[in-house]
Amino acid sequence: MGRIVNGINILNELAEKTPKTQDYANFKGINIHRLLLKTARKYYEMALKVYIGQETVKRIDDINSNSSINEIKRNLKTSDVEGGNKWVDICGLFTPVNKIEELMNNVKSGNIKSVTELSEKLRDLYDNYDKYAWAWCAKLIGRQLGSHPDNITIAGLIRIISDWKTNAVKLNNMILRDAEKEFDSGSKTGFGIDGDEHTRDLDFLAVRGAYEENKFVAGLEKETKEIKEKADRIISLLEKML
Repeated sequence: MGRIVNGINILNELAEKTPKTQDYANFKGINIHRLLLKTARKYYEMALKVYIGQETVKRIDDINSNSSINEIKRNLKTSDVEGGNKWVDICGLFTPVNKIEELMNNVKSGNIKSVTELSEKLRDLYDNYDKYAWAWCAKLIGRQLGSHPDNITIAGLIRIISDWKTNAVKLNNMILRDAEKEFDSGSKTGFGIDGDEHTRDLDFLAVRGAYEENKFVAGLEKETKEIKEKADRIISLLEKML
């Protein structure tokens, strides 16, 4: 997610500095159409809102009509600042840079003396991903809303959940529209090549199946429904605390 934030900053800077008379903006040898800078930034922002919402919902999903604002704030509290800065991908292990540097220093100093100990430390980083991720996310929320999650207002929380619902549903619908192209007439080229249109359709159906019955499509539609229901339930409970 750090890369997404950085991407937004880069796109903002390019959009501001690129003259309107110029068709393309150049970034490290890559030419980006100027008119697409805002569109690309919009998608980056969408991903951030989905991520922030997901991380927040994880921590307040179990609230009910008896929950208090203090209880919610306790669930959102983080005392760990180790995940709040730059992250790095180490052979598929996504973790804060300072944790990797700490690990490397322990190896160099001899504090970690065996492969077994090193494996255990790497496992600890893996197991603490959620804690570090929330520290990073909490810092981002603080920058965007001006308030750390454990001191956020109910209105601020409702905004995060609403943004999550809107953008997560929008993202899923974009994916579904793209998936639907795999089942349109253009995708049927080459099927039933020895027969007529009916034969082609039957051949395509036998190989690809129907869009409405596709497991991926059904799964995404189910996820969208669950997101809407979960967001509406949480927002409804939060609104009663206003």
